[in-house]
Amino acid sequence: MANNEKEIAQSIFLSLESPTSDFTTEIIPIEDRLKTACISPNGLYPHEIIALYYAHTYRESADRDDFQGFWLYQYGVNDVPALLCSLAKRGFLRRATLENTIREEKMNTLKEILQEYGLKINGNKETLILRVLREIDESDLDSRFTYRKYQLTELGEKALSDEIYITYIHRNNYITLDVWEVNKIVYTPPKAPLRDKILSYFSNSATANLQNRNYKTLMYNKYATYHFLLELNDYKTALIYLCEVLFWALSGLDNHTKYQTRIEVNELLRNAQIHARFINDLAKLQNTLNMSENELKAFMLNHFSALRAPFHIFTTNECIYVIICWLRKDCISLSQAYRKAEDRLELLQTDIIKIISSSRQIAIGVDITNLIILAADMRLKDIDEIKNVEVKLERIETAASILIAGLQYPQVSITRLQNRLNEIIASKKDIIT
Repeated sequence: MANNEKEIAQSIFLSLESPTSDFTTEIIPIEDRLKTACISPNGLYPHEIIALYYAHTYRESADRDDFQGFWLYQYGVNDVPALLCSLAKRGFLRRATLENTIREEKMNTLKEILQEYGLKINGNKETLILRVLREIDESDLDSRFTYRKYQLTELGEKALSDEIYITYIHRNNYITLDVWEVNKIVYTPPKAPLRDKILSYFSNSATANLQNRNYKTLMYNKYATYHFLLELNDYKTALIYLCEVLFWALSGLDNHTKYQTRIEVNELLRNAQIHARFINDLAKLQNTLNMSENELKAFMLNHFSALRAPFHIFTTNECIYVIICWLRKDCISLSQAYRKAEDRLELLQTDIIKIISSSRQIAIGVDITNLIILAADMRLKDIDEIKNVEVKLERIETAASILIAGLQYPQVSITRLQNRLNEIIASKKDIIT
């Protein structure tokens, strides 16, 4: 890492992007989509729910080319006007009132109208709307707004409310899940609340990512779950998942990370960054839940302590400290935390290399598992004499890291390493309690 603390700090604040996906260019016609789609109790398919969601922005006289590209590329719909007319005939949409049409206009348009009549143009949008409606003759407005936009009927509002998950999935296209797949999940037996079905899907996806060592994808899976709970206004549970996002972000693990003889310290540190949007989300959620910094720390400690990763460059307390530093934008303290982690990783790397080197120099049949356990136990030497709880926990987590790293090597007893790891984790729980 750079010698200058400020340079180190600046290097920490990286702008990371979410994984890109390879999208197919194949357009599946809506007629083919409907062959396997499930119809809602209100008699609508997913693309019709999307149409209800956008209806208030569409004009009755709009041409086919006036609509967003996603209608064709995501839903296979090439005649949106016909779709809107169908929804209107079935009672889900109606012609918008003059007031609602005006409310959908942009502020510049409202100001232009007011200027034509010599009226004031100051104020926010609501003020401008009311001024147009009160100060300008209705017949003049009718002649100007010969076109009208669409408006939901009571039936349309209910249908949209009942299928709110459709618009959520549509708007959050970073989720590796489309509305057609969710539509099947929701209406496939057994019956269960919508929330439970979607969360179950995310949970199964997270388990698969963990098993396949797709740690970065797992992080974004947790982020998708967080956003879904946010949509449901379940802020406390959303915070739990955001904590998991931060935990995996700081782990240093990427997709398919597997340790070789040499631990790539720089790569781990480079991966262990937090996207600015995650910190912004945390700050907003902390404010929404009216949590003090100490309350947030306690919340994170409670949930971080229950999380397990194949490897993590930070201890639990360090994770919390780093996150708080990000919230405070404390660059210097952040750089010091990352430097401390770097020093520990270098030490761990030395331990593992010594173990592997030693195993090559002594007689065939040497128990490499014993060497790994010995390296871990060296970190626990005289631990009972240590009074500082944080130092104790740090030593324990370093020992656990050695065992976890050892699990990646061939010709080791996974059972023995796992048993020793469980013993160390149990001793950590005893210290915490």
